Amino acid sequence: DQPEDARARFGLAEALRKQGRFDEALAARRLAHAAAGDDVLARDFERARGAAGYRAMVRASARREIERLDARQEAGGYVSPFDQARAFVQLGEAGRAFERLVAALDERAAGLTLLKVDAAWDEVRADPRFEAAVARVGIP
Repeated sequence: DQPEDARARFGLAEALRKQGRFDEALAARRLAHAAAGDDVLARDFERARGAAGYRAMVRASARREIERLDARQEAGGYVSPFDQARAFVQLGEAGRAFERLVAALDERAAGLTLLKVDAAWDEVRADPRFEAAVARVGIP
């Protein structure tokens, strides 16, 4: 009921991805990025298809997020180590993700409460470092 809210569109994209409806998920994600004011990836979305295309768009989005976070930090602004960790894990850079996740744990970042259900972490769920982080947060 709020088409301008990018969060709902990102959530829809993730639900469609989990159902294996990748092209529909890509369309929802494209609209989510547009609603968030991020049209830089528009041409990439035109070429993306299927599961591989969806993964490629997640990585492209994560690269953009790292660029934004780096720019904010260089300008002297606050950058959440949890946001960095989440972007790095989506890029497939588990080592860097876990370095930033430790900092997020030390900071007690709010996003940690969703650690166990956030799909961004799916690729590393079996990693002992992830399991240790979940235990440290206190999530059963």
